Amino acid sequence: MIEHAGKVRLTQAEFRRLQRHNAQRGYAVNTIKTTAEYDAALVQACAPAFLADLLQALETGTSPLVRGEVTYEQLLKD
Repeated sequence: MIEHAGKVRLTQAEFRRLQRHNAQRGYAVNTIKTTAEYDAALVQACAPAFLADLLQALETGTSPLVRGEVTYEQLLKD
């Protein structure tokens, strides 16, 4: 990804990966031109369990994933 003056340029592989992961979560991504669109697509592509862990880490400074108590795969299974 290349960002310049608030605009984003993705390789075709990067864009398709974001499209695929968003589609798995029920979101449609047709274009990504700005950093705001990229940020939204990136968050939408993440598993809810990962986002909850990330939010906990941001709020408290730690989380099960940060502490190494679980792997990413285990986090998604719970």
